[in-house]
Amino acid sequence: MGLTLIEMPYKNKAYKPQKGCYYHIYGKGLNDAQIYSDHDDYALFLYLLKKYLTPDYMEERSVNGRRMKLPVNSVAYEVNLFCYCLMPTHFHLLVENLENAGISNLMKRVVTLYSSFFNSKYGRQGTLLQGGYRAVLLSNENQFVYVSRYIHLNPIKANLSKKAINYRYSSYVNYLEKKCLPWLILNPRLLEATDYADIETYLVDIEDNPKEGIL
Repeated sequence: MGLTLIEMPYKNKAYKPQKGCYYHIYGKGLNDAQIYSDHDDYALFLYLLKKYLTPDYMEERSVNGRRMKLPVNSVAYEVNLFCYCLMPTHFHLLVENLENAGISNLMKRVVTLYSSFFNSKYGRQGTLLQGGYRAVLLSNENQFVYVSRYIHLNPIKANLSKKAINYRYSSYVNYLEKKCLPWLILNPRLLEATDYADIETYLVDIEDNPKEGIL
């Protein structure tokens, strides 16, 4: 996989993501409040990932009463997304940062637009995420594989589902069925390292451990 080896940061240490490195990105609601309350909320967040990570994506808009497809300010060549899971109070992304500002550019677009939508929909003001998002550097292949399993098993650990396949808002089914998307890359190392048909067997090894790039 060719991971760039850089020392793991301490928990919540502030630093700038670096080009060519792999990160676990996560963000949680202010005071552990929900950031997704219904299916439409999850769907919009996923749409924003699709919008900004699909190469040459064209968005349909109304201009002077006419429906037109216009290009968006894509970051498809700045970030690769490998795994995701959206939970009621937080989200997890596993990415490769292709350019120094890649993660920053992606999250600025997604979080800003989603927060504006959420605040307008539910009549709230102010920040949506507790302390913004965090990006934890993964410095070796074991961490990379471990975090991918953690992300896909998160709904089971949180008692939202008994089986990973039954949770709608993660990339687990994409790996199980080997179904890639223009905005979601199925990483070959992740495909070979995990038995996705029996992913629940890895639960015994999953802990909220900062040393494994979780927090």
